Amino acid sequence: MKFDLTIVVVALIGAVGPTALVIANSRARSREKAEDRAWQERRDKQLKEDSDEVRRVAAEATRAAQASQAAIAAGTEQVVAASSQAAATLVASNKEVAEHVAAASQAQGEKLEAIHTLVNSAMLRQMGVLRSALESNVQKSKAAYAGRQPTAEELAEVETIQAQIDQLKRDMEELEAATKFANAAEDYRASRTTR
Repeated sequence: MKFDLTIVVVALIGAVGPTALVIANSRARSREKAEDRAWQERRDKQLKEDSDEVRRVAAEATRAAQASQAAIAAGTEQVVAASSQAAATLVASNKEVAEHVAAASQAQGEKLEAIHTLVNSAMLRQMGVLRSALESNVQKSKAAYAGRQPTAEELAEVETIQAQIDQLKRDMEELEAATKFANAAEDYRASRTTR
């Protein structure tokens, strides 16, 4: 019997082939599993590193936020203190200005009242002088036509002067009333400020 080498090789391949395929597949799967495990380990390691980095950044952010809050609180206290001091200074300054303005206003009011009184007095004197002069003119005109019938022109002149005298009387009465009212108002204001 002669062995045919071809048959033996084919038989050997037929017997060993499936086993070799199983072994090759098993090795390939083992290699895939090893690569998969290595990939998962790398991924787990990267996730852990990423997680550690996130925790570190979160801790830094928390510290920064706490430091910021502390700085804001300190800054707020400083701002409040500075604002309070500025407000107190402003109030004191405004009070001082108000006092100066009130004193100046009172002094100016007193001066104006004195001027007003002087002007009114002078005006009343002048109006009195004018009234006396007009009344004297009326008396002179009447004396000029005493004992005779006055002309229409003389009567018209006397009536015109008399109308001026009457108007002057009314103006003087109004001025005296206004002066009395202004004096009473000033007396009232003065009594209110001395309280």
